[in-house]
Amino acid sequence: MDERLLRTPRLTLFAASFTAVDAAAEGDRSTLARLLGASVPADWPPRLNDDGRMALEGFKFVRDILRQHPTLVGWWGWWVLLQGSWPSLVGVVATKGPPDREGTVEVSYGIIDSHQGKGIATEATQGLIDWLKRDPRVRRIVAETFPSMAASIAVMEKCGMSFLGEGSEPGTIRYGLSVPR
Repeated sequence: MDERLLRTPRLTLFAASFTAVDAAAEGDRSTLARLLGASVPADWPPRLNDDGRMALEGFKFVRDILRQHPTLVGWWGWWVLLQGSWPSLVGVVATKGPPDREGTVEVSYGIIDSHQGKGIATEATQGLIDWLKRDPRVRRIVAETFPSMAASIAVMEKCGMSFLGEGSEPGTIRYGLSVPR
């Protein structure tokens, strides 16, 4: 599985390279825009009940992983670009690394405020899930959220995931789907 570009009807997903993640981690919007060939809207990065600091910390974490393990490109994030006359960076989808010993992969997603409620998270997550299903090591795909985040739950359900119970972090819930082999 060496693809670095995934396409869906409205989106292009680019595997997050060290260089682009470094620019995102440093808040360097102009370099990120140049590397992706896309505009970076004013409400970048995606927020989860914060001012974007959580995303920046996440980018720093991924940057450090990709610095040490450049062959893991694709397993730690994908930029979500909305196509148009000039592509626009509207979010990220990611796995939290390659499959574990049991073949489980956890996915996550974040879309900037100005593009939420348009089905982009679902379309991007489904694109990532389709990519994951092509890897023979993947047996199960999971995602976690908070019970109060109805839109996030809707993304998981629209992507074919079912409720599994409590998540790995306090107060979270987990959804998942099996990948038949």
